[in-house]
Amino acid sequence: LDDAAIRYEASLERDPGRPDLHAKLGTVYTLRGKRPDAERELRAAVAADPSNGELLANLSNLLVANGKPAEAVTFAERAIALRES
Repeated sequence: LDDAAIRYEASLERDPGRPDLHAKLGTVYTLRGKRPDAERELRAAVAADPSNGELLANLSNLLVANGKPAEAVTFAERAIALRES
């Protein structure tokens, strides 16, 4: 996982606007138990692609795990609204 994190971090230095890289790095951080870092990356992914329901749902789930259920609801509602449209 360390190698993956290094590669994604390097890729993001070259192209910081890619939501897929932020999401992948967030996943690596989650697997490493670095939930605050994962949250930062998933927030960046959502900021770069705010209409991506999967990213919204993933951020919502992480926020619940990070003890932020009220904020998680906001992102979950956005994900559901996108799914229903």
